[in-house]
Amino acid sequence: MRQNAKHLFLVISKWLGLFHLARLFTGKALRILCYHGFAFRDEADFRPMLFMTPATFDRRLRFLARHRFPILRLEDALHRLNQNDLPRGATVITIDDGFYGVYREAAPRLQAYGFPATTYVTTYYAQKQVPIFRLAVQYLFWRTALPSIRFHDQAWIRNQEVKLTDPEDNKRATWEIIDHGEKHCNEEQCQRIAEEL
Repeated sequence: MRQNAKHLFLVISKWLGLFHLARLFTGKALRILCYHGFAFRDEADFRPMLFMTPATFDRRLRFLARHRFPILRLEDALHRLNQNDLPRGATVITIDDGFYGVYREAAPRLQAYGFPATTYVTTYYAQKQVPIFRLAVQYLFWRTALPSIRFHDQAWIRNQEVKLTDPEDNKRATWEIIDHGEKHCNEEQCQRIAEEL
């Protein structure tokens, strides 16, 4: 409901020309566009606030190119900001976490437009080469088509039968497993839980 109200507000603001006005008033400021993940399967359906479809990213890059926003490297933008020498509409693109979709989906698109971007890679996961436990558990519970699941003698979940079609039961089981893993397990144990799931 909140997302719908926000989207409606943005559509009305754009229709009224407020975006154009905002661009005029903030033309000398530095814009920083922050992204996270890029979907190459169904990730955008799973977490639309975390993962973006390649088509949406394409539209945004086209918009920046069409309106000739100067896209700067972060380091250059900060230097020019300190020198009070930013071009009008200066924009920086940053991408957090370093999910695989950044390499597979975002990088080729950025390269096609000649746009630089700064990616913050989570070194822990890059070194460990394992999925993010919390996200993996949430995805598995979201993705399954099973109506219910029965666990047998698992220390990481109390209720052995979970009705996956019941949103409350699904959510409770998801967070019970995540909490157990994050509070009582090391990384290797968390990955074993994810593999069993």
